[in-house]
Amino acid sequence: MELLKSPSSFFPKHWDRTQVLEAIHEAYNNKRRMSGKLDSSRTSTGMEIRFVLINCKIISAFPK
Repeated sequence: MELLKSPSSFFPKHWDRTQVLEAIHEAYNNKRRMSGKLDSSRTSTGMEIRFVLINCKIISAFPK
């Protein structure tokens, strides 16, 4: 069986908590609905971040 490798859905390892939260906040302010509870946006550096929202609260956020 062949395993398919997909890109990592984690923020860069060298980022600290503050950098991750700042990127999420920046992208959240420009989000657009993709489907259902999934929104997406880009930071000023071009990183695409996807959000899972329930009742307008971020449940999960991850780079694409």
